[in-house]
Amino acid sequence: VFRHINLFSYIHLGKSLSGYLNINFFNIPLLLGTMLILTGLVLFVLLFAAVILTQVRRYPFGNREILEQPVLLWNRICDRIRRHLPLFLLEGYKMLIISSILLFVLIALLLRGRLTFYAYQYNDINDVLYNQHVKAAEGPVGPETYAFMERAKNAIEDFAGDRSPFENAFMRLEATLKAAEKRAEESEREAWILDQTDLNNAFGAKVRNVHRRNALIVLLLFLAMTAPLFALENGGDMRRLLHATTGGGRKLFLCKYGIMLLAALGLTVLIYSREWEILSKRYEIALAAPVQEIQAFAAFPLSLTLRQLFGFVALLRFLSLWTAGSVMLAVSVRFKSWETALLTGGAILVLPAFLCYIDIPWFSLLPYLSGYEA
Repeated sequence: VFRHINLFSYIHLGKSLSGYLNINFFNIPLLLGTMLILTGLVLFVLLFAAVILTQVRRYPFGNREILEQPVLLWNRICDRIRRHLPLFLLEGYKMLIISSILLFVLIALLLRGRLTFYAYQYNDINDVLYNQHVKAAEGPVGPETYAFMERAKNAIEDFAGDRSPFENAFMRLEATLKAAEKRAEESEREAWILDQTDLNNAFGAKVRNVHRRNALIVLLLFLAMTAPLFALENGGDMRRLLHATTGGGRKLFLCKYGIMLLAALGLTVLIYSREWEILSKRYEIALAAPVQEIQAFAAFPLSLTLRQLFGFVALLRFLSLWTAGSVMLAVSVRFKSWETALLTGGAILVLPAFLCYIDIPWFSLLPYLSGYEA
């Protein structure tokens, strides 16, 4: 019944009223249109009564509204808990609850499952057979690689149909193997065969904006989280009182700075742990390969494996958010509203990042926050 009769049914009435559908209402068949009219009348009466009841119970004084009493009770209970919190936890509570930053955390959780970290920009239908051969031979070059090459060669020779597509793919695989052995000899590293097409779909230049878009979203969320840190005290002129205390509010500043660092770490882990999970499963064999064996990182100066590169990129992203958070706190301390602080911080940090995103040369934290192009 509720599949056909609900609040959304009244938004698209044409289909419901023009069709013929009987609803079983306590063993009484009723047309859907009739049921919608009857339930609509009942709903109108109930809502009208609720509005009248709410209005007559509202009073112009004395905190005597119906919903305000439980709120006051809840605040009294929370005050007893907050009274015993250390300063760091109290600042965290203010950031999450009073500043409504918990809303942005929920948005981050929602976006976490919707962000993508690769795109099929390098796939070519003409390379399907070659990519299949490479995927089958993927890994460090060793006896298993040469055994696979021998088996593939014998299978092609035994094939009764047109062998030319398979022979071309096999010849390309042989060339890939020789190139890997030559690189290994020159660099004194272990030779690897990797599916460069699939790896480029995550790290190549054509998918750079995928990582930049994710970084831009993370930057916006982080600035929205950190903008209220000092602006709340400024709005109530608390800075004058803090300057009159012992230490001039130094402990409070360190607590707020620690909250900012914790937010940077938490957002990095929350968003990018999913990237690590997806890419580590997708490129499980390549995790132990030197990053220089991947075309996108051929000129990378450090001797790292792909697994270690993920850790290095995570550290780079955290440091980028740390830098952005420090700028945002320097802005926030000068304004009395977090909205003004956010707009100013956005002009300083987000505008250059957006210019970088649309490929207009400008210094920005975005390449460092995206990770793989810094």
